[in-house]
Amino acid sequence: MDSKGKSLTFVPSLDGLRGVACLFVLFFHAGFKWAKGGFIGVDIFFVLSGFLITSILLKELESKSKIDIKRFFFNRALRLLPVLYVTVFGYLLLVLISAENSISRWYATGEAMNCVLFLSNLPWRMPGYNTLFSHSWSLSVEWQFYLIWPFLLILIYKLPSFFMRIICVCLLMMVFPLLRIYNPSFLPMRMEGLLLGCFMALLLRRDPKALRMTTATSLPALFCVLLLLYVVHHVHISHPPFHVNGYILVSLCSFVIIASLLSEGPSLLKRLFEFPFFCFIGKISYGLYLIHYPIFRMMKYKFSYETIMLVGGGVSILLATLSYYLMEKPLLSKYKR
Repeated sequence: MDSKGKSLTFVPSLDGLRGVACLFVLFFHAGFKWAKGGFIGVDIFFVLSGFLITSILLKELESKSKIDIKRFFFNRALRLLPVLYVTVFGYLLLVLISAENSISRWYATGEAMNCVLFLSNLPWRMPGYNTLFSHSWSLSVEWQFYLIWPFLLILIYKLPSFFMRIICVCLLMMVFPLLRIYNPSFLPMRMEGLLLGCFMALLLRRDPKALRMTTATSLPALFCVLLLLYVVHHVHISHPPFHVNGYILVSLCSFVIIASLLSEGPSLLKRLFEFPFFCFIGKISYGLYLIHYPIFRMMKYKFSYETIMLVGGGVSILLATLSYYLMEKPLLSKYKR
């Protein structure tokens, strides 16, 4: 972000953080016991997404005093839908050909429809096996957030003072997690990470140096990295206390880490997350997240964790790389408005 907070520039370390979050999820889905908490990678994604989307929307609000809703949804659809549809229908075709009976085909079709219509996290979704595409719940959360947030942000932006805008977002962050007991993956119950990213974008648009960290004050960010690694290693997804406030803790740690990465000047944390492999995984992370899970599921119970990660992960990275350079990047370059 420039000195006046008017434009959002490319920050390589954010790609690296996205890559690390994606690797957390891959090791978790491969079944490694030391990564039983790797599911928190999704919550890191949420904070990043909330920050980046809100930064884009605020820039448009400040320059044009409005949000072009049609253009926003066109760009989001262009980013998400082509790879999603190709991936889902490719796997669905494979399942329909190999399925042993019509019931299996019916459930596989229902699950695919949940995925492409972003219904996977809803209690009234279509019946499905909840296997090859069960990871798509997070995409549903994000898409539903896109449907709501631009309109909410317009209303919040009309509030007479910056302080009232911040209070409004904080109240939303406080209210939604209280409902998590109903369904942990339903949109309102996982919204605090997205809203925390929105909160950060509001602060930085107001004052780009609001979250500035020096070398000394970046120590909390290093502590947060260690805390996230502890959660990845020790916390099981079924651990009840974690569902009460664990996601908030992960989101807050992600907030502090992102704030440190956005600060000016070099730092140990930036060097860590600017590691080329992490940045590369971050670039292809969307396709990799979509593609890897069905492959891992088909290999589960037949191969060791190491084989799943090496072979399944390698194939997933290859396919995601092809997807990024042959489909995602060309489409965005040609059609993004």
